This record gives sequence, C-alpha cells and structure tokens, in this order.
Amino acid sequence: PAAVIDMPHFCAEAGHTLLSQTQAEGASAYLIRKRPA
Repeated sequence: PAAVIDMPHFCAEAGHTLLSQTQAEGASAYLIRKRPA
C-alpha cells in the first residue's frame, strides 16, 4: 500500500515523528509523535 511511503513523508512535512510502523494480519499500524502545538 502507498501508506508505507506516504506516512513517513506526511510526518516529515507536518513536523511529526514517525516512531514505528508495523504490518500484521493484513493491517498496518503507525505510531506517531505529534509535534508540539
């Protein structure tokens, strides 16, 4: 899926930190640290 590429790019552009991304049983999970407000 494109999200594997899109999520790191989104985080970098928005100032967030992508802490981890995992894929299991047909689902993807992304752990993101939101930038300070």
